[in-house]
This record gives sequence, C-alpha cells and structure tokens, in this order.
Amino acid sequence: MDIFIRDSSGTERCLERGDCMFHALGLGFDSFSAALHVEQLADEETSLPRVVMQAMKEETCESGEVVPVLGHAKRCPAMEMQQQAIPVQIDPARPNQKVAVACCVVLERKDPKTGMPQVLVTRRHPLMRAFPFIWVFPGGHVDPHEQLWQAGLRELKEETGIEVSAARDALHLLGFWESIYPSRLEVGPLRKQHLVAFFHYRLPDDLSEVDVKFCPV
Repeated sequence: MDIFIRDSSGTERCLERGDCMFHALGLGFDSFSAALHVEQLADEETSLPRVVMQAMKEETCESGEVVPVLGHAKRCPAMEMQQQAIPVQIDPARPNQKVAVACCVVLERKDPKTGMPQVLVTRRHPLMRAFPFIWVFPGGHVDPHEQLWQAGLRELKEETGIEVSAARDALHLLGFWESIYPSRLEVGPLRKQHLVAFFHYRLPDDLSEVDVKFCPV
C-alpha cells in the first residue's frame, strides 16, 4: 500500500523509504506530533487502496473535532539521516522496498473482578528480525486490498481469536506512529520503515471473561 503526502496546494507525492514523515509534511525537524487529515482512497490505476496524509492547520484542529495524531521518536533515524544528508542504503534483494503500512489494536476490557480497565499486549518472538522480544499491541501488516480498519479487525482475530462485527465503526482510530528499525541511527542503517495505525476497541461487558491475560492500565 502506497503512502502519499498532500501539501497545502493539493499536490500529492508518494512517500519514499527514508523520508522523515514530519519533514515530508512540511512540519520541520523539530516536530514530534501533529494532527492529520487522513484519507484512504482507491488508486486510479490499480484500484488498490492508498493512504493520503496532510497536516492540519491549527485553526482546523481547534474546531472541537477529534482528529488522528501522527507521532515519532525524538531521535527519529529518518529525521537524523535527512538532517545529516545521509543517503538511504538500498538492499539489492529488495530494491523497490517502500514505507510499509501496519496497524495495531488497543484492546480494552473491564476487569471482571475489580471493574478496572485493562489492555491486552503481546510479546514478540525473540527471533523476530525487527524489535525482537518487546511488548506490543496485537497487530501486523495491512494487505494491499484492505482498508485500515479491515486489517485491524483481521489482525485482532488472528492474534487473539477475538472476532469483532465487521463494521467500519467497530474500531476507533487513535492515531499513527512512524516506526523505524533500528530505532537508533548509530545501531545501523535503516532496514524497516512503517506507518502504524493505532485503533481502539473496547470489549463488551458480556465478553470480559474472554480467556486472555490482560495487563492493568
């Protein structure tokens, strides 16, 4: 799935691997969070979904509407590479590798004993090539034909066994994160870059006894 950046004039360009998303959005290297206008449109040539992002103006954000926010690390490797004019190293085995799109679901429930909110996190396998053995929310890559919310529902079922009614409003979009591996430039060259969409879903009270171990909020 391609990611496009739209500027204030309406011109769109495809996000390239190694681009700092904040710099591409015209927000500058000192920005670490920004409100976004996000659309998922069908590509005119392939009919496959593509993500289009545009930074929102301050006056638009103050209208009271809840809008998704984009964030990234204060030491974002892509940002530091562009600041220092370091070229992106292309893997010969994957010369056309682009910024990938993934999604995670923050699954919340009410503790059946205490009534306190809990969220579900999973631990990545220690042999995973990126971010091994860290705690994450259930999620994964978005398939080329999927809408973001559809991928969220699919990943939730695949990773937890919990099946949610396939409705667009079943999941609430919280925001996006620019994820880069390795997470520090000094560790090594950029190997993976993702735009990760975070969704929220709260289990109905009658499903709070579901057999998974949740972590207290």
